[in-house]
Amino acid sequence: MKSNAAAEPHSETLQYPIAQQPNRPQSGVAPTPAAPFVRYAGWLSITAGALFLIAQIMMWTFDQGQNLETSRDPAFIAAKIILLAGFIVLMFALI
Repeated sequence: MKSNAAAEPHSETLQYPIAQQPNRPQSGVAPTPAAPFVRYAGWLSITAGALFLIAQIMMWTFDQGQNLETSRDPAFIAAKIILLAGFIVLMFALI
């Protein structure tokens, strides 16, 4: 006589509760792949904040009433480039 276990091919597999099944996401949704800069997002955000701070300190010293003279000053142009670099670094942190 054959046993009942031989008739059922999957009767010998391990039965896990749904929450403990290996290699299965908990929510039933497949995990998304990691973003390219996810490991560096914190440091990139801090760097972007430091660049914003430096640019704002540089711009703070200029007179806001004389826009044409201020916009031609090399230090103000450097501050605008630093501000742009801060935004670019922040965008990489958001990727």
